[in-house]
Amino acid sequence: MDLPSISRVTKLPLEQLKELAKSTPIFAPGVEPLFATGAVTETWAVDEPLAPRLAALLQQPVTADLRDRIGLERKGRLLAQQIAVRVAAEAAAHARG
Repeated sequence: MDLPSISRVTKLPLEQLKELAKSTPIFAPGVEPLFATGAVTETWAVDEPLAPRLAALLQQPVTADLRDRIGLERKGRLLAQQIAVRVAAEAAAHARG
């Protein structure tokens, strides 16, 4: 989502979001910040053949949502994995009664 749209949704001033985007990938527009957060699995160069890479990627099994771990490794989501683990633990404890 672009920063003006984020500003309208969050009611945060656009200038504040622009400052946050400089240090926090989740607020920054573009492919690189999405890659850092784990939302984009890999990036491809325009001069590389895309069809073989797409075919290989589509053949990989999807076993779990790893965006929180990938984001932590790439330093784009520093707290997401920790929060996801805590939420899962709390849900499991609640289910046990």
